[in-house]
Amino acid sequence: MKYTVLRHFTDLQDDNFHYVDGATYPRHGYTPTEERIKQLSGSNNKQGVPLIKAVKEKAAEDGTDKHSRRFTRANSRRTDD
Repeated sequence: MKYTVLRHFTDLQDDNFHYVDGATYPRHGYTPTEERIKQLSGSNNKQGVPLIKAVKEKAAEDGTDKHSRRFTRANSRRTDD
């Protein structure tokens, strides 16, 4: 699941990576623990306020996600034999 950063913070558990307001958490290449997600989305952190909020990813109207839809389009080219 992806999260949006609500307030600037430095992730002390991710080599002091800086997150700015509106950024996506976690960054590419980093997988936080469930405990870390709970800390950052609640008030049990050094700032004492929620720092991230879960973002619902929208599914395509046909029930597939955007990546599989893109893959399907790329492979569904019409060929005339």
